[in-house]
Amino acid sequence: MAGGDATPVPLQRPQTGRQRRLYRYEHVNTHYERLKSLPGAERFLKPGLSFTTLDIHALAMTGDQATEPLNRERDKRFQRIRNKAA
Repeated sequence: MAGGDATPVPLQRPQTGRQRRLYRYEHVNTHYERLKSLPGAERFLKPGLSFTTLDIHALAMTGDQATEPLNRERDKRFQRIRNKAA
């Protein structure tokens, strides 16, 4: 994995005795970053697609900006379901 080993560090909570997993920030990746870090990752892409092309799309907007159209479409879909049920 890029950035080192992503094994969580177990932390013991003294109050409850329960363990909590802590992932160091530098070891946390998005699915896309993880895919790119794999050896020979290009073979998992569709023919004609490259990481250069995907990078352009991935970096075009932030995660929050990318979720706005998805949320709008989800809300429209649920509104249609509610209207049919009424």
